[in-house]
Amino acid sequence: MVELYQAFGSLDTRKLSPFYSKASDVVIYNDVGPVKLRGWKEYRRSEQEIMSRVSWWVTKAKDLRVKVWGNIALSTATPTLTGDSKAGKHYDNVVFRHTAVWEKKRGHWQIIHDHWSIPLPSPKPKS
Repeated sequence: MVELYQAFGSLDTRKLSPFYSKASDVVIYNDVGPVKLRGWKEYRRSEQEIMSRVSWWVTKAKDLRVKVWGNIALSTATPTLTGDSKAGKHYDNVVFRHTAVWEKKRGHWQIIHDHWSIPLPSPKPKS
């Protein structure tokens, strides 16, 4: 997971590729649109578009947990993102939720389902 987050910081989807299954039925829920992506090719295109708007970013693993059942694993984390967009917006320790399902094939773990989300702000109390 730490290596996955470092790969995101490279702003190069080729470095993300080893972490994701290439099966067409993989479903990824992203934190930005489109919300649902099917397969690595669709996800890669979406991430390239997002990364094209970023000057730099660093994603740090927080609260990382992994549970393994044979050749299937579940990982959860609340990583933070810090960086700048090319439009000049700065992001400082934005907290995400990240859940991934991994499958081990030929000795290598790959993501077969990925879910990223940003917590909504707490509602303000009514006066």
